[in-house]
Amino acid sequence: MELIKEKTKISEGEKKFLERLSKEHLKVPETKKEAQEHVKSTISKIKEEIENLPEIKKEKSFHPEIEISDSLTILTEAFNLALKEGVEEAIKEIYKKNPWAVDAFHDLLVGHFSELWFKNKKPIKIMDFYQILIIFIFLISFGLMLFILLRLIFNK
Repeated sequence: MELIKEKTKISEGEKKFLERLSKEHLKVPETKKEAQEHVKSTISKIKEEIENLPEIKKEKSFHPEIEISDSLTILTEAFNLALKEGVEEAIKEIYKKNPWAVDAFHDLLVGHFSELWFKNKKPIKIMDFYQILIIFIFLISFGLMLFILLRLIFNK
């Protein structure tokens, strides 16, 4: 995966989701549609994991259907939570407040993260510790070779 050259400001929740997305889908998407399919697949997995939690199954049985205006408020709050704390936390919260809004929330997240992941037709990859370590070792090696070369040149 390529690293976006310009700085794209992403929130903690977005970073968390993109890290999971990159682990689950190693191949760089070539089209926006492919990126959407990858994002949809990852969000579906998260949704399924959360649906199977005992506390969520219990919550779902207690909620009557909620008005559309209340659902929009819940969706907005859950989306903000996804950006701050992560998709997992947001989906858990939406199940607690309005389990019937999960599908709408799923679509909202797919749209947002597909766009973010495919921005400028370059997928975002968060650099991990090992990539930084490799770059650091390369720079140290390059500096050491340069130092030795200069010493050989100027000591003649």
